Amino acid sequence: MFLNIFIKSHLLCACLGLALCFYGTQLLSQSNTTLRHAIDYTLTHSTSIKRSEMGLKVSDKNREASNLNFLPKIDLFASYSYLGDPLTIDLDQVRTSTINGISAQGVVAEDRLQETVTGQGLTDQQKADLFKTNSAVLEDLYPSFDATLSEQNYFLATLGIRQPIYLGGKLNSASRLAESQYATSNIAHSIVLDKKQLGVAASYMDILFLNGVKKHRTHFLEVMQFHVTLADSMIANEMIASYEKLYAEIELTNAQNRSESTQRKLDNAYTTLKAFSGMPADTLIEVRDTLAYIQDLIPLNNDTSGIGQNLMLQMAKQQEVVFEEGKSLASSRFLPDIYAVGAYNLYQKNLPATLPNWFVGVEFKMNLFNGLSDKKRYDATKLALLEYQSAITEIEEEIDLATSVLYNTITALNEDYTAQLKTVELAQKRVNTLNKLYKNSMISVKDLVDSEALLDELEMARMLTLYALHMTIAEYYSLYGQLHIYINKVNAYYGY
Repeated sequence: MFLNIFIKSHLLCACLGLALCFYGTQLLSQSNTTLRHAIDYTLTHSTSIKRSEMGLKVSDKNREASNLNFLPKIDLFASYSYLGDPLTIDLDQVRTSTINGISAQGVVAEDRLQETVTGQGLTDQQKADLFKTNSAVLEDLYPSFDATLSEQNYFLATLGIRQPIYLGGKLNSASRLAESQYATSNIAHSIVLDKKQLGVAASYMDILFLNGVKKHRTHFLEVMQFHVTLADSMIANEMIASYEKLYAEIELTNAQNRSESTQRKLDNAYTTLKAFSGMPADTLIEVRDTLAYIQDLIPLNNDTSGIGQNLMLQMAKQQEVVFEEGKSLASSRFLPDIYAVGAYNLYQKNLPATLPNWFVGVEFKMNLFNGLSDKKRYDATKLALLEYQSAITEIEEEIDLATSVLYNTITALNEDYTAQLKTVELAQKRVNTLNKLYKNSMISVKDLVDSEALLDELEMARMLTLYALHMTIAEYYSLYGQLHIYINKVNAYYGY
């Protein structure tokens, strides 16, 4: 019975897990998948973003570790040593010193006692006699030592402490360097986020564009099918020659091929969007909107004051800070290091005679010569710093040029789009007029089909211009580090 309950409980958990996975996969397909949905999913599921976040955490831990370098360092040292020659101490020398010390102490005590009682201390002869007497008594009490203390095996255990007092600015430089590297990792993470969001936005615009193309292709296909059917009717009524129907059939075949090709491109666009967003390949998503002209996206002027928000420029400037700190760290190698040091011996056995139980002190260290390697490192950091300063100027010039080119391209595309709207409107009027003439047998099928094909060509040119306009605007905002403005305006227009 217990086994049955155990199996049923595990089956229930498995079913719930599968249901949750299915729900998560279907979540984006329950309604129109918006740009906001796609980007939100990307920010939480993209492998590259997760990897970047882990790198940022690593940099943060290194920064925290660097800030703790000011604390004392406490180590436990333990060692076992076997000496080639034993450490030997002559104990008979220790006996002689002990007897002499005690005898002399006895003489001093007796001298002070006599001076206290009689007011006069011992004479020199009395002191000498008393010292000899004390020594003779102690000689009898302390037997002679013929042996020596001799050991070849030693085990030592010591607690050592080392507190930096002055390191020539090394700790401060290392701490600032770690802070700068953390700031660099932050910018690098922002670059990853920006690239991912730009890729998702571009893929989403692809789908919106192809949705519009598909809608137009479907409409054109229906128009051509209508013309073929109408031509059949007019041939049956002997209103036109049978060969005129061929013009409509040719365009119908082309329309069918273009419609199928558009569907394949749309499928690829969905696959690309899933890949950029980190969605499983079998995720069902649907985008129902088409690409629209959004007046609010068009920049009124090329305001270069925001160039400092460019992420690549920020990265270059932050690298300059890193090299500045590296230069400070390299220069600190020429200054001395001062530590407060101490040690406490936990286990010595016979060694207290040669080693103290504990000690404290101050340690001074200064490199006098190391083959000029520190000097070479310092010179290298100076050159690297100059190189990055030149690179920053070059990047600023490139960004300034790129923004100007993009702004001019946006202006040109916007003007082209406005002109193409009027052209499409005129072509539509022409088609409407020719349709009326065709029904009255006043023009040929070829004339009507050609006018429809021209309208199709102009409409496609308009949509391509609109697509190029969106891509250029997105790149323009991204160049200024303001891609979020483009995304927010698109979301606001579509009501996402």
